[in-house]
Amino acid sequence: APTILPYDDYLNADNVGSYSGTVYTALKIDMTPYKTLVFEGEFKRSGNYGTGFMLGVWSGMTGNANSTTRLAYVQQSDDDKDVIFNSYEIDVENVNEYGYVGISLANAYANITHCYLVPKEKVQEEYTFLYKVGNEYESFTGGWVGEPKLAVSSSGVTKSANIVRESNAIILDNLDSKGGVIRPTLGVDLTPYKTLVFEGVFQRDGTQPRNITAAVWSKIGTYYATSSEMLVYYQMQNVETINRIELDVSDLEGIGYPGIGVADSLVKITACYLISKEMV
Repeated sequence: APTILPYDDYLNADNVGSYSGTVYTALKIDMTPYKTLVFEGEFKRSGNYGTGFMLGVWSGMTGNANSTTRLAYVQQSDDDKDVIFNSYEIDVENVNEYGYVGISLANAYANITHCYLVPKEKVQEEYTFLYKVGNEYESFTGGWVGEPKLAVSSSGVTKSANIVRESNAIILDNLDSKGGVIRPTLGVDLTPYKTLVFEGVFQRDGTQPRNITAAVWSKIGTYYATSSEMLVYYQMQNVETINRIELDVSDLEGIGYPGIGVADSLVKITACYLISKEMV
């Protein structure tokens, strides 16, 4: 029978000098949730035995892999003798029962670096929206506000950063203003999240160094969020237009105020969301 030898980077099952044997999981696995079984590493068949190398799932094991208990498998052909393969994928989508996962070897060897199952349902990151087209999620954010940075122009008019709402976005048009912030009314507990994302149109037209700054602030002042209170931030450096801004918030804990500072620029938000640290 093949002997399993664990190394730092792989699991070796060498049966080159033997007639046949099987390496398999000690316990049966419920295959129902999965669509694909993957083996990665180095797999080589050296002999001429017809079933010299087979990877698959079996409903039962009696010391060897039996063709009558095969639930799903792939097998090297005679033309594959002495060819090294690095990965195998086995379709297990229709295997809705418990089975042993393993490799049947006859005059062959396997150096396994990875063996894993891919779920039928894709594992996804969980998004918590602060805004999405057509919905401001006011119960969570309190709605969105535009705050002016008070400044008097040469004409004596106080500039304001007003929000304009359209059917497909929240817009803060501040092309002719001295500055302002667009943000949710309420702060957000950032502890469970790793990434803050703004999507839309971010058009920096002016020459000021902080024309568009996406940030999380520790607090919001009476009129404007200041740089000294930024916990994380991203500033557009060039006169350009981009459509996505990401901020790493994985190290932030507690309440923070996400938003975008605008001066002589246009911000059009179509989505703003947080990505959880945990996968679902």
